[in-house]
Amino acid sequence: MAGTTEYKNKWQQENKERINLVVNKGQKKLIKAHAESNGESVNGFLQRVMRADTLEDLCFLLQEVVEGFMSAMFNPLDKGNLYIRRALNCMARDYGSPITLESVAGKVGLSPSYFSALFHKTVGTGFREHLNRIRIEESRRLLLSTDYSLTDIAVAVGFADQSYFCKIFRQIVGITPGRFRSGSTDGEAK
Repeated sequence: MAGTTEYKNKWQQENKERINLVVNKGQKKLIKAHAESNGESVNGFLQRVMRADTLEDLCFLLQEVVEGFMSAMFNPLDKGNLYIRRALNCMARDYGSPITLESVAGKVGLSPSYFSALFHKTVGTGFREHLNRIRIEESRRLLLSTDYSLTDIAVAVGFADQSYFCKIFRQIVGITPGRFRSGSTDGEAK
C-alpha cells in the first residue's frame, strides 16, 4: 500500500510539473479561453488537471483544450474570422508587394472601413502594424541568412525606402537592422 501512495504522490508531483510547463509555455490564454467557454474558472480547470490520476486522463483534458481551440479557429460559420484568415493569408503571401488596407479589403470582399474594424477586433492590432510585423520578421530572416544590403532587404520585404524600414525595424525589434545583423545589442536595446 505504501508503494501505491508513493506512486500517487510521484504522479501528482509530475502532474504539477506538467501543468507548470503547459502554463509557462504560453498556454495560459488557451486554457483560460477553454475554461471560460465551458463556464469554468481557470483554477477550476487546473484543479481538474491536478486530479487527473493517469497520463491518459491528463491527455483527455488537454485534448478538450486543443479541440475547443481548433473548433473556434476553423468554425466555417464564423464569417469574421474567415475574412480575416483570407486577409492574413494574402498578407503573408504578398507582403513584399505594395499592399494596402484597401487592396486587401477588396480581395476579401469587404469595405475598407468595415475590414479595418474587423481586422483590429479579430487580430488585436491594426492592419498596418500587423503588415509591418510580417515584413520585419522576414527581414530578420534575410539579415541573418543573406548578405543582401539593407536597401535590398527593405525593398524585398515591401518597404519603399531604407530609412522607413530602419525606423520600423527599430520600433519593433529594439535595435537597428545593422546591429541585429552583427549580433550586437550594446546600448541599443529598448
